[in-house]
Amino acid sequence: MYSNAAVLIAIALNVLALIYKFFPPKKINTWYGYHMRSSMRNEATWKEANTYASRLLLLLSIIFLAAALISTNFIHFSILELSLYAFVLIISCTGIYFLTEMHMKNLFDENGERK
Repeated sequence: MYSNAAVLIAIALNVLALIYKFFPPKKINTWYGYHMRSSMRNEATWKEANTYASRLLLLLSIIFLAAALISTNFIHFSILELSLYAFVLIISCTGIYFLTEMHMKNLFDENGERK
């Protein structure tokens, strides 16, 4: 039962990643996209941050789905394992934030101009 939930969560994450990848936000907005100060400085930072974050999210979602599919076949899930799985997902998504912020600091200065 819990392993099916993990697969469904992974599939949902994949769908969201694909939507984000193929339908990126075109303009800076308040409801869709990578919303951090570094990304909202201008259109160039917005586009770069969203492109980079969408690639990371797609990679994460593929890895997450593979792990969920493997675990359904080899691991007997309990609520504890599902909680651990959710914790790993949260940590991974936090990693997307840190990696994207590092990427933005390497490409842009504090005013949003390319280095």
